[in-house]
Amino acid sequence: MALSHSLWSNSLCPFTSAVLHRPYINQRALRRRWIEADRPPSPSNPPDTFVAMSYNVLGDRNALKHRHLYPNVPPEYMRWERRRRLICDEVWDCDADVVCMQGRTGESKDGCAAFWKENMFRLVDKEDIEFKLFGLRDNVAQIFVLEFVYEMLSNGGLLAGCMSLTCVYNELDFPDYKQACEVDTRRIVFGNVHVLFNPNSGDIKLGQIRILLSKVHALSDKWGGIPVVLAGDFNSTPESAIYAYLATAELNVTGYDRRDLSGQNRSHPSLYSAIYSIFVFANMSEPLHPSSWSHCWTDEELINATGLPDCRKLEHPLNLNSSYAIVKGNTRTRGLHGEPLATTYHSKFLGTVDYLWYSNGVAPTRVLDTLALDTLRKTGGLPSKTFGSDHLPLATEFTFQENIEEQGCP
Repeated sequence: MALSHSLWSNSLCPFTSAVLHRPYINQRALRRRWIEADRPPSPSNPPDTFVAMSYNVLGDRNALKHRHLYPNVPPEYMRWERRRRLICDEVWDCDADVVCMQGRTGESKDGCAAFWKENMFRLVDKEDIEFKLFGLRDNVAQIFVLEFVYEMLSNGGLLAGCMSLTCVYNELDFPDYKQACEVDTRRIVFGNVHVLFNPNSGDIKLGQIRILLSKVHALSDKWGGIPVVLAGDFNSTPESAIYAYLATAELNVTGYDRRDLSGQNRSHPSLYSAIYSIFVFANMSEPLHPSSWSHCWTDEELINATGLPDCRKLEHPLNLNSSYAIVKGNTRTRGLHGEPLATTYHSKFLGTVDYLWYSNGVAPTRVLDTLALDTLRKTGGLPSKTFGSDHLPLATEFTFQENIEEQGCP
């Protein structure tokens, strides 16, 4: 099943199951390995797990429009027909249960699309977000609630090891309906976003993320405080103030130049970036030097970032963690906060901007590790012979936690 902004239809037909079938085994998956959590979280009972993927696929229109970003990439590696096959291979190899894509073309050059396994989930709620309606450029996001489904055995029981019961049967269909409804119905809110790229427009980026978090929290509350997973290209680095806002739930914008909020202008991982980040996190709620920075923010920019002309401190109600920061890797592939050293690589940028965030109620059990910087640099830039996008897909296996609130039958 698929969602695509804004028609919520299967417009990304190259990624349907029919196209994913292929006549060979892709060996590229061997170059990226799954890393298990040092201390696996206590699973729910039954142990419901799912794999979520975030993948900026570099839509064909964007690739053609910004060809200057790929001077070292041979023209044949930029052809959509070739890239599409490699992207499908990547999705196939990961075998994710939920796939959140960014960068699709069609109605929007920076669109989003979401896919999930129909035998595992069903869609129960959704909402489009068009940031232009808030005066925040022509980017989009989508949020949707998926519910685990199950298969009935011939003896009337649930399939062993399957997902928890979805209460969709009445008493005539299922005599043990009331008893079965005591099993938790597992639901989760997914957010999929492609934040504005422009490194100098930190106020717009922050505003888009502010709107996303607010709407995701509202949808989670609507369904009883269910867990949240956020996927996307946030166009902000781990050393940035925007990352600090996501991770710590607060940020005083007065202390920062809006052109530096995303950290993208420091495009290569470095010792300087790490040191700079220490100061960002140490001062996320209080301004560094208000008198010297206040001139950087006009009323319009403050409205973009915070929603109000006289508001300088942002907060959000979600307790978010990044799955890659929690499941530790090694120094060849990981950098600040444990995040990947790089999730995207072209002539103007080598670094991390893609994340899988999650809230209470779920926890990561393993992540698909990224690549070492020296390996990426040898390609001369992405896309390459073996990678169909200028981004690497991220994937995390999550498990539900015992402390989530039980939800009753509809």
